[in-house]
Amino acid sequence: MPRSAAIAEESGTVHPDLTNGFTKEAAIGFVSEIEAEQAKIDEIMAQAKVDCQPHIDQIKAIKKRAAEQNFEKKAFAAVLSKRRHERKAEQADSALNDEQKEKFRQIELFVDDHPL
Repeated sequence: MPRSAAIAEESGTVHPDLTNGFTKEAAIGFVSEIEAEQAKIDEIMAQAKVDCQPHIDQIKAIKKRAAEQNFEKKAFAAVLSKRRHERKAEQADSALNDEQKEKFRQIELFVDDHPL
């Protein structure tokens, strides 16, 4: 157990020197706010999962048809994955202004020879 936790457990309070001066109320307040926002995100994501399911089922059916026509499953999935990543990269690039694109190119040159 960390020293601060042991001290808090012994005394029932946390010494301000161990908390950088924040209070229990502030900690509870921030945690509560974040948890409330996360609950909203979780609700949206749960609904999105429901909304996406018909599309996921359709993609599975299309992949099954492709496999029935002798498309090798792993190779076909790899092509789809690569194309999806390339689309995302293109979208990220198009979101940059000219100055940001130049900085991107500079950074890219620095890391080009660094292995993935």
